[in-house]
Amino acid sequence: MLYEIRTYEGLKACPFGTSQTSFLNTLGTPTLKRKNRSGETVFHYDGFIACFDKVTQEFREATFACDIPIQLNDSQVNWSSEGLKQLCVQDGNPLQVYGTIVLLHLGVSITGLSDDERELRALSAFRRGDWDKFKSDFRPWQGP
Repeated sequence: MLYEIRTYEGLKACPFGTSQTSFLNTLGTPTLKRKNRSGETVFHYDGFIACFDKVTQEFREATFACDIPIQLNDSQVNWSSEGLKQLCVQDGNPLQVYGTIVLLHLGVSITGLSDDERELRALSAFRRGDWDKFKSDFRPWQGP
């Protein structure tokens, strides 16, 4: 299955702000439902997880494991190092914080690229403002 992401909008099938009930009705029953360390509800599916806001219980983030077919806006994501670096170029201002590359113009973050660890690679789509609390810790990402 190809998952379509729109910058700061969410999944095409389930935009950010979707209720848990609507999310389940659209994408089906997850393989696991749990609470994370922050107390947010997390649905685990084959190849991705969906995170729901602790207060509103609305969909706020999707994280995809390496090699899951995803499309960001109108382009298929290439999971190779060069493909993910191209997303950094496309964003124009890649930032790094706590080992994560944050692409605020594209509304996604990438893990596992800085150390070129393919097995740790993931891409997360997030709501506008979700990374604002870390702005003072951001550093420009220069690449590996």
